[in-house]
Amino acid sequence: MAIHRALGNKRDIAHSRSQWAQVCFVSQADQARVSPLLEECLALSLQVGFKEGIAASYSVSGQVALSQGGLAAARSLAEKSVALYRERGHRHGTANSLSLFSQSYLFSFGLVANNSMLPHSSHRWNSTRSHQLVHVQ
Repeated sequence: MAIHRALGNKRDIAHSRSQWAQVCFVSQADQARVSPLLEECLALSLQVGFKEGIAASYSVSGQVALSQGGLAAARSLAEKSVALYRERGHRHGTANSLSLFSQSYLFSFGLVANNSMLPHSSHRWNSTRSHQLVHVQ
C-alpha cells in the first residue's frame, strides 16, 4: 500500500481498499473499517474512472446493506455493480453481484427460512465462492 501511495497509483490503492474491506467484512475482524475503506475505494475509483473498483465498492456495500437488513439498498447496489461488471466483461464480479441481487430478492419476499445466508450468521457465508446454499421454506 505504501508503494502505491508513494507512486500515486490510485487505481491499485482503490483495488486494495475494496479487497481489505471484503476481508474485514467477511471475517468480522474489523467492522468499523469496512465503510471507510469502501468510501475511499469508491472515491478513488471515481477519480480515475476505474469501473471495476466502482463495481467492487457497490458489491461489498451491498453485502453490508444486506447483512444489516437494507434490502432495497442491497438490491440497488447489486444492480449497479452488475451493470458495471457486465460492461467490463468481468464474469466473476458479475456472478457475485447477481448472487447478491438474488439474495436480496429472496429476503425481500420471505423466501429464505432464516438468516443463514448472512455473513454474520452462525453459518459462514463466503462471497468469493462460486456457489452458495440457500435455505428455502
